[in-house]
Amino acid sequence: MKKLHYIFIILMSIVSFFTLQSEINNVNYDATWNSCANSGCHTSSNSTIVTSISLSDPSTSLPVSEYEPGKTYTILMTGTNSSLSKFGFQLRETNAKGTFSGFPTGTGLQNKGYVTQSTRLNKLNGIFSVQLSWKAPVAGSGTVTFDGLFNAVNGIGNGGDAVSAVKSFSFTEKLTFALTCANINTTGSITSGSAASGVSFSVPYTGATSGASYSAVNVNSTGVTGLTASLTAGIYSGSSGNLTFNVTGTPSGTGTASFGFTVNGASCTHNINVNAASVFALNCSNSNTSGSLINGTVASGVTYTVPYSGATVGGTYNAVNATSTGVTGLTATIASGTFTTTSGNLTLAISGTPSGTGTASFSYTINGKTCSFTIPVGASNSLSLNCANATSTGTLKANIATTGVAFTLPYTNATSGGSYSAVNASSTGVTGLTATLSAGTFSTTSGNLTLNVTGTPTSMGTASFLVNIAGKTCTLTKTVTSNIAIISNELNPISISYQNNLLTIQGDQANKINELTALNLNGKIVYNQEIHTNAQKLVLNNLNLNKGMYILQIKMNDGSLTSKKLVIQ
Repeated sequence: MKKLHYIFIILMSIVSFFTLQSEINNVNYDATWNSCANSGCHTSSNSTIVTSISLSDPSTSLPVSEYEPGKTYTILMTGTNSSLSKFGFQLRETNAKGTFSGFPTGTGLQNKGYVTQSTRLNKLNGIFSVQLSWKAPVAGSGTVTFDGLFNAVNGIGNGGDAVSAVKSFSFTEKLTFALTCANINTTGSITSGSAASGVSFSVPYTGATSGASYSAVNVNSTGVTGLTASLTAGIYSGSSGNLTFNVTGTPSGTGTASFGFTVNGASCTHNINVNAASVFALNCSNSNTSGSLINGTVASGVTYTVPYSGATVGGTYNAVNATSTGVTGLTATIASGTFTTTSGNLTLAISGTPSGTGTASFSYTINGKTCSFTIPVGASNSLSLNCANATSTGTLKANIATTGVAFTLPYTNATSGGSYSAVNASSTGVTGLTATLSAGTFSTTSGNLTLNVTGTPTSMGTASFLVNIAGKTCTLTKTVTSNIAIISNELNPISISYQNNLLTIQGDQANKINELTALNLNGKIVYNQEIHTNAQKLVLNNLNLNKGMYILQIKMNDGSLTSKKLVIQ
């Protein structure tokens, strides 16, 4: 009896062994992916084949070759084995970007992340097939790949299984073209009544097919009319980028110009503000004259300056040639030009010879705005300006605001109590400066007049001022120097040469150089380089300096500075 009991236990163990081998509940078994194939658990065989892993759109039942982000698809894995009727399987998405669901009876998601069977499955219409749902990942996930294998079994628990090779199928992400309307960027501005120039807006896009073409777009503005936004037909150079619309035309008024447009089925509306036109004005009441007019003496160094506002940068103004009335023989002139700022000053030069004493009156019009001004014409006098003995105080440095600079101009033979007009003489040569003298009265027949210099010189060189005082003229000059201090340190022997765009520095101290800076004579840095070398000769080949004089500032490792002049001819 006891022998029969042992025999029964052995038989049940054998049955259990073969049952586990051919219909193990893999859903609840933490085996790694494809762990049994070729390792003695199952037998690999070419007789079992994975024929396909396909995705289909459940709304149309049609297969797809690419997926739309976030959409749920039907996934179907099929295979064959001509002699075995039952099967197990494993199916996974390689990088687990999407989500499996809708598992059929006898299947499920195993803890290792792949789909498998929990019991033997049967052929359907002569093929192995597993169908479930898969939700695609979010946009930007890219290509997804599915791996699958079948294990064909006889279903009677006595071995004879045949595991297929793993087969992979990939699906690309379907790019959905979109315009990022919220990030449209506008370049330039539009003013009512003025033709749009240099105005465009850039529209970011995503989801394009690189190499695909897009059509031209021409859309008229609404709201403020008269404008057109145009996109030239082209080809997408990448899946994302920007499309540029150029805006042309003349707006009909102020407010908002709206452009509604569609590119490849994606639409946006972009708004551009149309500014009110600025109103050009001449500030006649704040105009001033410089220099004096004397009966019978040719006008020289006499000017009239009027402030303006509301100009359009790049807009033009007309020439003026206004002849004097009252005292005749004079003309106020300005050549036509272009506004570089919205507000500033316009200067008219006075030329000619006044016909008598009294008042010379001028009326002129610039861009539709009219001003009038007068200049007194005095009687001839014996005043003499001693230009040769004029002196100056202070220094002028390029690009540095001027302070404490003045000219002292001696005079003789003035009429005590006689008056002279204000002087506001702009510099020539080196521009950016003005020599000024307030209107006043001669207190003595001889003495000195002081003209103060203000402004910022634009460069090095000589600043010249043509001044007119009581009809007598002088040209005063002053040198503008560099704003760079030149440090001489001949105890630090370093030689420098420059030829064929090669700067050579050599000497016993060359290996102690920490930094090299080249400045032009306006003080602008044109080259800067940190240097770390143990050599006593250093060659630099990337300075690209033009002809002229430069200052090389050499900073040593100990913090000391050496400056050298470099002349490139």
